Amino acid sequence: MRNKQIRRLLLLFIIIIAMAIFLKRNWNWVYTIEPEWQKNVEYDLDEIHILSSNRMVLWDGDTLEFLDKKGETVETVDRTGEGQVAYFGDSKVLLFDGDLRKVTVFDEEGVEEISYTVEGELFAATEQNGNVLLHVKKEKGEILYLGDRSGGLEILFETDHNILDYEVENSNSFIVSELSNEAGGYKTTLYKNTGEFEKEEFSREVSMEIGFFEGKEVMVTEKNLYLIDGEEIQSVEIPLMSDVYFGKSKIYLLHSGILTIYNKKLEEIENEAIAANVNQIENMENSIYVHGNNEGIGNPLSPRAFHFRLEENAKIWEMGDNILMTFSDRKVKAYTFHKKMWNHGKEIQLPRFKEGENKID
Repeated sequence: MRNKQIRRLLLLFIIIIAMAIFLKRNWNWVYTIEPEWQKNVEYDLDEIHILSSNRMVLWDGDTLEFLDKKGETVETVDRTGEGQVAYFGDSKVLLFDGDLRKVTVFDEEGVEEISYTVEGELFAATEQNGNVLLHVKKEKGEILYLGDRSGGLEILFETDHNILDYEVENSNSFIVSELSNEAGGYKTTLYKNTGEFEKEEFSREVSMEIGFFEGKEVMVTEKNLYLIDGEEIQSVEIPLMSDVYFGKSKIYLLHSGILTIYNKKLEEIENEAIAANVNQIENMENSIYVHGNNEGIGNPLSPRAFHFRLEENAKIWEMGDNILMTFSDRKVKAYTFHKKMWNHGKEIQLPRFKEGENKID
């Protein structure tokens, strides 16, 4: 008798788990956007950035302001009148002082970590996977430096031509694309250092984006999408892209308002025209979003797709982990996405803050 009761309870438990999984995968969730906070700023902003730790950073050309999730100021870095340039990485912010030829690195709390002295013209600076990278132009050619923890710079890659893009996991695993002239035109060369230094040449094509995908190298040009595995190169012809995202097992390509998805073999598995003016792809909480200047669509290839519109006068906006930030009329506003089970329509208009609501001065 007792064994029967145990079997019934186990069966009931399995049924409940199966129903929960089914609902999670198949329920047509409704997304809403809710205002979290708004903050007045004294000057117009040049950039808003959301770091991987969900710290938010404001930059007005003179001052960096680090904010927490509630919009409270964590730290301020004032460089008023110094003409410094800000660069943003995954989890760090870099400031370049052209007079001193110095790049200073700040962590997500706004604390100064380290600085590097640069010789030559700094073209770009960033941080990928914890690696500080400085792209420097010299008299003839360019250098990609990797910053060490003592303030020194290691030459990661050097060329007499033009560096287009790079993806760095560490000093022993990275890829770089460069553009150079050849007889009758130009070519892209993809350099790979994944244990051995190798290169592949692509005549009369320009690399627009490179990265790692499923343990292989992937490159998008204005003509083709390439997947490179040692000496084996797969390719598929594509239109000129607006943006691309390399997911865990899929590649998402946005072109001419159309979102196309490719699998690990570069086979097209989905294709959908997007009914919105969009040109960028974001990944938030393992969901794909496409957006433009004033509108976007979440989960665009799913029955759970939802359309959201931004404030018409938003000058800057940024999306991060479940956060949408906008800037207009010297106000920074933060919104969060929420899932609900009941359907009230698929189009979402950003709610307006009431005067004084969630206001932080």
